[in-house]
Amino acid sequence: MACAFSWGGAALARGWSGASAGDGPAARVGGALARADVALVAGSRHSLAVDKDGAVFSWGANNSNGGGDAYFVHGGSSSAIPDSGQLGRHPLPGARASRHAPAPVRMSRAVAVGAGRYHSLAVDERSRRVYSWGLNDHGQLGRAGSEGREPSVRCVRGARCRDGWPRRVGGEGVALPPVADVAAGRYFSVAVGASGRAYAWGRCSCGHANRSAYPSFVRSSPSPYALEGEGLEAEHVVKAAAGYAHLLLLTRRGLLFSCESGDDGYGGRLQVVQPLNGFGQLGRPGPPLVHLTLPRRMVAPFSASPLVAIAAGRCASFALNAAGEVLSWGCGAASGQSSDRTLTPKRFDGLAQRVTLIAAGEYHAVVATGQGEVLVWGAGAGSAVPVRVRGLPRRQVLSVAAGYQHSLAVIACDTAD
Repeated sequence: MACAFSWGGAALARGWSGASAGDGPAARVGGALARADVALVAGSRHSLAVDKDGAVFSWGANNSNGGGDAYFVHGGSSSAIPDSGQLGRHPLPGARASRHAPAPVRMSRAVAVGAGRYHSLAVDERSRRVYSWGLNDHGQLGRAGSEGREPSVRCVRGARCRDGWPRRVGGEGVALPPVADVAAGRYFSVAVGASGRAYAWGRCSCGHANRSAYPSFVRSSPSPYALEGEGLEAEHVVKAAAGYAHLLLLTRRGLLFSCESGDDGYGGRLQVVQPLNGFGQLGRPGPPLVHLTLPRRMVAPFSASPLVAIAAGRCASFALNAAGEVLSWGCGAASGQSSDRTLTPKRFDGLAQRVTLIAAGEYHAVVATGQGEVLVWGAGAGSAVPVRVRGLPRRQVLSVAAGYQHSLAVIACDTAD
């Protein structure tokens, strides 16, 4: 059996009440997951889990407080959408506190999930189609939503556009091919097709065919498109990682591509905007903008061991190779590097043990080691030096996830844990 544990500062997304600093102690997530054999987890301001039978569970924030178009258009958190729907279940059972406890999402068996800031994605096991739910202000659901509580008022984007029920991406005429995996950014979504092509939709110009004609234009559309550029279309993509506003793509040959969505992470609504790739999160030089939104292979001093996993946070990025070494680049403590800006991937020497899993949160990172330990660094941990998470049983770690201000791990457990 495997159980989900969580820790960090976001109490709702953590799945249990009580104080917890970023370095623990962690506690087992209860509710509907108390009896589930958990397989994998994902997190942002809310959390998702999938059990061994493919059932999806959700808990945490179900609103657009702190962001989303409604927040900016209507002037503050009081006007944020209170039911943007990223939990994928309505009506919510009882009062606000009930969202601490995980509950099932009404959809069929899933093999992969992704948690964006205000939306969720899942891949159906049988059809390999992508299902989405939550906020749709920039088309990140990849399909139509609705305004208000009347499902008849259809929309594909806009401040009040959302849908709290899982429905198929492209269900109104534009279908994705069978999908193997998904990733979700703040206002965009990514899918990795079983055939090796990568697709994106929402507020994203990365790899869009018209990007060179409109270098300052950020595309925002619910229609999925295939990512192109620098030979990516000839590669077989196996993994995608979505940061706040940038993407990483890993190919079967172990090549790593990166690009910006073209957004500032806030739908273009900030008065003072951080430059694209301002912390070096792409692991390569830039601007001009047209080059940053072009998926480009990263030419970096990678080790001879092939890359097997990638992770993207808000301003830092990570890659894991088959030897269990972590490469990192981007902003300061989040990347684990001593420099405020690491512009090209470097080996992260703060890890003495072989790493098996890695995840990136907004400003922190989580890894699992071959010795059954879970280590964290960055915001919350208070250091760029990895520290061990307290409260976790030292057993096989099956999955890790890093949310907005919290982290999750799936660990082999028994009834005594």
